[in-house]
Amino acid sequence: MALIWYEGFDELPSGNAMSGPLLGLLSSLGVTALDLGAISGTANIVAPGRFGANCMQMISGNVSSPQIAMLMPSNMASGFVGFALNRSSWNGAQTVTLQDITGNAAQCSIQFGANGIISAYDGSGNLLGQSAALAYAASTWNYIEIGATIAPGASGGALAVRVNTVPKLTLTNVATQKTANAWFNQLIFTEAPSSYTTDLIDDMYLCDATGAAPYNSYLGNARVQFLKPGAPGASTQFTPSNTAEANWQNAGNANVDDTLYVYAATADDEDDYTVAPMASQPTIWAARVKVAARQDDATQRFIEPCLISAGTEVRDAAVALTQTYTWVAGAIHTVDPHTGSAWTYTAINAAQVGVNLST
Repeated sequence: MALIWYEGFDELPSGNAMSGPLLGLLSSLGVTALDLGAISGTANIVAPGRFGANCMQMISGNVSSPQIAMLMPSNMASGFVGFALNRSSWNGAQTVTLQDITGNAAQCSIQFGANGIISAYDGSGNLLGQSAALAYAASTWNYIEIGATIAPGASGGALAVRVNTVPKLTLTNVATQKTANAWFNQLIFTEAPSSYTTDLIDDMYLCDATGAAPYNSYLGNARVQFLKPGAPGASTQFTPSNTAEANWQNAGNANVDDTLYVYAATADDEDDYTVAPMASQPTIWAARVKVAARQDDATQRFIEPCLISAGTEVRDAAVALTQTYTWVAGAIHTVDPHTGSAWTYTAINAAQVGVNLST
């Protein structure tokens, strides 16, 4: 599987992540935001993020502990998690827990705490090891990467943390498994109660230890860039809700609501769009089409996210819609479907995205 998941939060509208439409949109991406306390802890989608667009924000309040839980698409015995972290201060601690939801317990956790110290704990809260002070900085963006192998102590459990690609904590033959299962399948981010610290999280990725390089290890300092529709593509078969604007403009509604949208009722209708160019010319690890959609028909409808490169079209698996907006995420394409090789900056900028009403 290798590259399992990535998220930059840029496609989401700003707002409270704990309730309302945004909670539903996040849930469709496998993300749930909770408040573990009684008063004033919040999780929001806000701007600016790491590169000016959106990010996830966690604010710890009085006797309150905001939490973001991210469900993994599979059980992972070994994996690599990358994310950008900006803590407003060293007060309290941001804890990343590798959870086994099947066994209903934490396997292990990494804590980013006072004086820039990074600490590792087993599932019972026992300290496994910690970094030197100043391993990460407050009030600025750090790119964090965690490598983990889930196993009992002497049989191969391992934890490692890198900050801006530099190793800061490396532990081997430590107890990273608490349940009967040698895996984790959920990530939980928790800010300590009463720390009055604001944490920002952005540009996340998740890899397992299988498949071909580079997707079976640390990817390094990563950015997840959201490319919105920028012009008409190969097919324009949907109808715009606002006929004074083009389909691609209707489809680019950042609010993800019924104020602006495109729609269709005929099976196999398709709407495609070129995308706005990337902000730089980085190494491109993958591309993925995401479509925010709902149905208002009594008959069950299905859509397929579409990706087109140099005339070669890939339609991802059909997904059933509901009456409320959800994000339909297509497959992760680590190679250009036209060439079968790694993506280039030119190919990404020339690519088209779209949606097909399959049924």
